[in-house]
Amino acid sequence: MAQQDKSTWIRADVIKYLGRVLPRTGRDPAAAAALLENLADRVLRSEFEPVVCLEAPEAVEVPRSLLRADGRSIYQRHGGTRYATRAQLAMEERMVAQAGASGAPRITRAQAARVVGADPARLEDALTGRAQDTRAAQDTRTGSGLREDQAAAALAALTDGRLVSVINAPTGSGKTRVLAEIARIWAARGGEVIGITPSQSARNTLATGVPGSFNAAQFLGHLPGRRGARGPVRIGPGTLLVIDEASMLSGPDLADLIAYAQACDAKIILAGDVSQLQAVENGGGMSLLAQTLGYALLAEPVRFRQTWEQQASLRLRDGDTTVLAEYDQHARIIGGDPEQMMDAAAAAYIALATAGTDTLLMAADHALRRELNRRIRDDLITLGLVQPGPAATIADGTQASPGDLIICTRNDHYVEAGEPGRALAGAPCVAPNWPAWTRPASWPRPSPDGTWPAPATSPASSTPGSATASAPSSRCRPGRGRRRSLPSPTRTAALTSPRSRR
Repeated sequence: MAQQDKSTWIRADVIKYLGRVLPRTGRDPAAAAALLENLADRVLRSEFEPVVCLEAPEAVEVPRSLLRADGRSIYQRHGGTRYATRAQLAMEERMVAQAGASGAPRITRAQAARVVGADPARLEDALTGRAQDTRAAQDTRTGSGLREDQAAAALAALTDGRLVSVINAPTGSGKTRVLAEIARIWAARGGEVIGITPSQSARNTLATGVPGSFNAAQFLGHLPGRRGARGPVRIGPGTLLVIDEASMLSGPDLADLIAYAQACDAKIILAGDVSQLQAVENGGGMSLLAQTLGYALLAEPVRFRQTWEQQASLRLRDGDTTVLAEYDQHARIIGGDPEQMMDAAAAAYIALATAGTDTLLMAADHALRRELNRRIRDDLITLGLVQPGPAATIADGTQASPGDLIICTRNDHYVEAGEPGRALAGAPCVAPNWPAWTRPASWPRPSPDGTWPAPATSPASSTPGSATASAPSSRCRPGRGRRRSLPSPTRTAALTSPRSRR
């Protein structure tokens, strides 16, 4: 279980997962703790399957006076030794070897430069960092509409002849736009292009430029608890797979995609940000490939209105904490006592949401999230943007009425959300006693377990990264799923989420 969730793990992870599967009652606490410790030690001794310690040996011999009782140096973090199964390491080694294989479909550099409408020499300079005026090069537009750094990345990915090419890009630098242009170029030459993303929301974004797009689970044919049960989407030789947000793709899925592409004589282009948070599951695959194979870099984030914020975001991305002073100088950091900050956050959210701005409000825990939801919903009712009733009780005892938005995580891909392939969240967020006024004839009937799915068409079916929702239930982890709206003549929003999107 630890290896399914993490590419590497520590002893404490083993104990945590053992505690989840062992009975929690009927055993003396001291005996249960001793059992967990013993089983963890046996796991690390490879008694159940081969386990590899990933800690490097000490560079020099450490004096006995600097050793702990367990024999480890005081300079090594206590409990920080990381492990992985041999199967995991073998999967990663195989993935890297396959990804770096040559002979994949490609086009020549001259052809690529011509179709992107740029001078090949300038693109080469941009790739190697020899451009004399980097900022001017990034601002220069090619015949295809791409910036020169974007066109250079497209050139590298289309022409290197490797099975997998990597584009590393910070948020806002236009990596999805680059993938769309790469797809256009490949399709214009008669090749098939398929887009793949880790999530359905990312798929919806990519599909605007690459119509034939799937989330990874759909493409690989996963079913709950059964990887690849339906089999992957069939592709032919010469197919190009463009994978957006690849840094958030799980390691096993990425390995399966690479093996499949190699078997079908296809080509893969990964685009993502190795500096952002990795996949919720066993992640790190794109970072490993970028480190091993190299990558083309989009170095300029342009999705900022303020010039200072472009460079500040790059410094923050690189872990430079001194840049926080610059954010503070521009009033981007506001501090105060908890109650004051709660009121300020709720007021700011309402002001932005009622002005039509998509807003994400994050909270540290579920208790704060519920309180923020309550305050925001009360204010929206006072403003007449949410009706006080009739109300439905959803999980966690929260009330929802016309005008409220609800965010969920369990996707029901049989319920369309305004366009083919775009699905709303699944039914578990809705209570079985949903009142009659919320069930238009166009809605599906309840499922056998008595829960109600969302309406087939919803005014609140935009991308969840920008959407917000009121009254998320305890059974739905806010911030990671699709959302739905109760029928209302007025479209309003009130979001709280205990965790940020990655």
